[in-house]
Amino acid sequence: MFKVALLGGVHPDNELNTQCELLAKKIMDRHWHVIVGVAAGPIAIFINTIFEFQDRRLTIELIKYSNSRYINNIKVDKLVVVDDVFERLRIFAKCDAYVIAGGELGATTELLVIWNFLLAQKILDKKIIIMGDRAIERANIIADSLKFSSEDYRLVLCPVRCHEEAVEILDFSLKAKQRIFSRPL
Repeated sequence: MFKVALLGGVHPDNELNTQCELLAKKIMDRHWHVIVGVAAGPIAIFINTIFEFQDRRLTIELIKYSNSRYINNIKVDKLVVVDDVFERLRIFAKCDAYVIAGGELGATTELLVIWNFLLAQKILDKKIIIMGDRAIERANIIADSLKFSSEDYRLVLCPVRCHEEAVEILDFSLKAKQRIFSRPL
């Protein structure tokens, strides 16, 4: 099963909301397992889009802090309540790809921790996709501030402006995973 983690923020952005809605439809067509970190803003649009379809064949799992200040009236298939960031990140680390849609400090912090983990473990087939108008600018700021080389940057971090680019990268990640598991021992 291919697992995609969706992280994002609570700040509404009409274009990003539209892109999340279109991405939701593409992910739904592929029947991927989706793990979300928050059910607000663009991610709530994503979740609501999926739940509009009766014949969907994918699972949405929400990882929520026990002391979360966000009240969610969003439907999910599975709710996992965690007490700390480490427990949350362990769940996210098991995903095959990551999409960051919007967000500020929290999403950026989780992005940095996940990125650092992937690079340290030499796990270069898992991609982190940053969606939105400011995706390239955001990725460059993060890479520059952490002194990441351009080679490290391009191996894992993928800034995109639209859902089509995100889906193309996710499809590539799925194919890479299938190649790894289809190799003879």
